[in-house]
Amino acid sequence: VLSTAKIEELVVEPSKYIVVDKNILQREVQKILTNRFVFNKPYGFIELTFGELSKAIDSIDWSEEQKNIIWIDYDEFIDGTQLLGLEKCILNSSRGDLILFSTSMGSNADDRFDSLNELKNTTNRIVGKVLKKECDDRFIYRPIRKMVSNTIKAALAKKNAARPNGVPAYNITNVLECTYSDGMPMYTYGIIVHYRKDK
Repeated sequence: VLSTAKIEELVVEPSKYIVVDKNILQREVQKILTNRFVFNKPYGFIELTFGELSKAIDSIDWSEEQKNIIWIDYDEFIDGTQLLGLEKCILNSSRGDLILFSTSMGSNADDRFDSLNELKNTTNRIVGKVLKKECDDRFIYRPIRKMVSNTIKAALAKKNAARPNGVPAYNITNVLECTYSDGMPMYTYGIIVHYRKDK
């Protein structure tokens, strides 16, 4: 988050030093980001929730009568916490919900490789070996896609196993997958949740 914000208030001459209380800096950065998101909101009916994802997810009306468009947008490289948030959204989702997941693809192949190996060693989100060549700018979307896809499939299996009697089995359809640059290289994957019987 800090790397994408432009903080004009903190620009100083190169010959001067500035000491900033970390808590004050975080509050100021959060205020700048919040204002940016509110400014970029395309429609007035869109409700933005700021804070921890788990709390935001708990505040959503997940009933089948309420159709949601959920966009989980991270500006850090993919990690286990992000994937847990995606999983929780899918587990809570209802028929007709659209879920979009965006994450930074990072900017350094060595850092990506180290992060993916750490993720592989601490979660079950990566199947197979992390390949150094897939951490290159041209191919980093591949391991990210695999992790997102594996997370979605596992969450869907859990959701179907826990559904009450009489509720049809759920399925998902991928409706969007893209890479782009928004000040940093990003990856977005979008799904719509529906019943298997839906066409």
